[in-house]
Amino acid sequence: MLSIFVTLRRSAVVPVALCLGCLLCSRASAAPSNNVYATFGTVFSGTAGYLYGFGTFDLANPTGSPGSYSYAWTTLTSPASPVLSNVAMDPGTGSMVLSYEFTQFRSISATGILSGSLGPTPTLWGMAYDTAGDLYGYDSIGTPWLKLDPANGQTLAQGFLVGDVTGNDIYSSFGGNLAARPAGGFFMANQANAVPELVRFGLVGDDAATVLTGTFAGTGFDPQQVIEMTLFASGSSLFLLSGSSIYSVDESNAALTQLGVIAGLPSNFQNFTGAASTVTAVPEPATFGLLACGGAAWCAVRARRIGRRRR
Repeated sequence: MLSIFVTLRRSAVVPVALCLGCLLCSRASAAPSNNVYATFGTVFSGTAGYLYGFGTFDLANPTGSPGSYSYAWTTLTSPASPVLSNVAMDPGTGSMVLSYEFTQFRSISATGILSGSLGPTPTLWGMAYDTAGDLYGYDSIGTPWLKLDPANGQTLAQGFLVGDVTGNDIYSSFGGNLAARPAGGFFMANQANAVPELVRFGLVGDDAATVLTGTFAGTGFDPQQVIEMTLFASGSSLFLLSGSSIYSVDESNAALTQLGVIAGLPSNFQNFTGAASTVTAVPEPATFGLLACGGAAWCAVRARRIGRRRR
């Protein structure tokens, strides 16, 4: 009687484990979301001029295959005339700030609600929090390297660029070109030369020590067609938005790997003007499903071993 009971239990465990594993696989086909929030500009209209909006896409759950991924865009703030740029996200709280008209420092919610002016701000080509939660910006006119108060955008400290690239050698056609370096420090896309360059910034007191890591190059990237570029970091990786295309960036040499495109952008979209993301690293889209299926297989093997021991 006991042997029959153990056999029934053993035979039931395997299908239950497999069914649970399949359920996990089906639920894990989409990784936890990893939202990227970005400001963007539209093509010039003779009646409205340039317009600027705000929206989001999920970096963790594209459709398609590597190289031709499609990331679904959601517009949160409809395009309007005030210039929006330089989105930065606090790595601790997830709260966001940006430049408004290149003159005001404002916060913006994850649903696209803008605050009123929190204070004046210089004309920035980029703004980003470091991994410690301190906010920095690159000033295109005055002393270039600024540490900013995240409550009101006021300058707490200012310094210069030293090393491979100095302040006079940096150029950006718009804002949004500064990104926190996952390992510490920052990166900036420098458009001062015919082929844009990736410059690494390390903090040295109030100054920033610069290292030229390489020129951007990769499949699908044409530097002659680049108008604006937007860098952002997510988890331990660095990304570049150029037009509607998205690339991963090798921080050691500026090599680009095309991931795909941002789909569903407004029909009059022209370029991104800033982007920021959560700092939790996310696996490739299929990884969670594979892990779950692997767990189910392990459960099945484990159940068989338990059954053998009880014979």
